[in-house]
Amino acid sequence: MDYQRSLKILNPGHEFFIGIDSDGCVFDSMEVKQKEFFIPNALKYFDLYAISKIFRLSRTLNQP
Repeated sequence: MDYQRSLKILNPGHEFFIGIDSDGCVFDSMEVKQKEFFIPNALKYFDLYAISKIFRLSRTLNQP
């Protein structure tokens, strides 16, 4: 299915659009997922504890 095309030809029935994230979430929970799940597990899996400060700091560079 061509999802981009489906959205481009969508005839709005309302003045707003609610999008569902790829993980099924409608809330902006990426920051929590990064801090509580992705970063700690990446540090553990790739044995990056020696550079953990830099690794965690890099997450703040993407903040608006």
